[in-house]
Amino acid sequence: MDTRNCSWMKTQVIGKEAFGEVHMAIPRPLNADYSKSLVPIIVVKSAEFKHLSSLQKEESIMFILNDCPGIARCHGEDISVEGNKKVYNLLLEFAFGSSPRNLMQRRSEGKLPESDVRRYTRVILKALRHMHERGFAYCDIKPENILVFFVQK
Repeated sequence: MDTRNCSWMKTQVIGKEAFGEVHMAIPRPLNADYSKSLVPIIVVKSAEFKHLSSLQKEESIMFILNDCPGIARCHGEDISVEGNKKVYNLLLEFAFGSSPRNLMQRRSEGKLPESDVRRYTRVILKALRHMHERGFAYCDIKPENILVFFVQK
């Protein structure tokens, strides 16, 4: 499905950021019959127009990094009117998962198995190398800022 030709319907709020909210969303192409198909879920980061520069910068970086399997994909941007305000929306791949911090908190001993740590570390390092090769540095690496959204052996 070409996400650039779709409109999106926001569903539940899953987070808040400095200048806006993050929603789950589903694509809503015209004349679609969802009863016979799987519907991809995306995440929509939204901000009022007066705060859009931060999201626009994130979008430009995400497009440069779109070919890295350890980084969520960017599907583009959209502009909507919500209430009487113009809203800038950044459409991102939904990465079903959890942060390492949450995974540690769910375990009774409060730590992750070494085998999981090795797998997560490998993916994180590959993503960081990919970013560095393209001239970017991520300066806030900590368990709550990382989303474990796939684990491949």
